[in-house]
Amino acid sequence: MLLAGEPDQAEEKLPQAVNFNAFPTTFILGRDGKVRGVHAGFPSPGSGEFYSKAEHEMTEIVEKLLAERAGTR
Repeated sequence: MLLAGEPDQAEEKLPQAVNFNAFPTTFILGRDGKVRGVHAGFPSPGSGEFYSKAEHEMTEIVEKLLAERAGTR
């Protein structure tokens, strides 16, 4: 978990995260430690279809990365 601090400190601490202004933002890392995906925000269960789609997409990418062996892509 990375906590960049206050929103105005994020750009200083995460210079490679262009237009980083949505909270929460999830950086998905592969076994190699490299960023493999970024997801900004997250819909609440009350948003119905949007929530279901986001939950499915997040689960899919996490399962794909967990299935990879170390050092492969």
